[in-house]
Amino acid sequence: MKVSVIPKNACLVARVFVPDVGPCVARVDGENLVDVTASFPTMRDLCEEKNPAAAVRAAKGNTLGAVADILANAAPDTRNKTKPWLLTPIDLQAIKAAGVTFVVSMLE
Repeated sequence: MKVSVIPKNACLVARVFVPDVGPCVARVDGENLVDVTASFPTMRDLCEEKNPAAAVRAAKGNTLGAVADILANAAPDTRNKTKPWLLTPIDLQAIKAAGVTFVVSMLE
């Protein structure tokens, strides 16, 4: 699977499930995903940084694999559970939906 060209100045992050580890926060580095969980245990932690893009760019970590391979393993019905796959980017952040009051949506 070929991933479309990502602009060089883009700062992209994802959550990835890594077997035998669990959910990880990852940064897109060219064609690869790099685990930055040591610096940001949750996506919420990254989002609360004063400058999230600069903070995640500075974070060190190990390569989890190619974006294309991890993306190809995302579909639940064909997933190889011994390899990493993408998760929803939302973990502990409060997300508000348009047209729904926050209290009602939080209770649901």
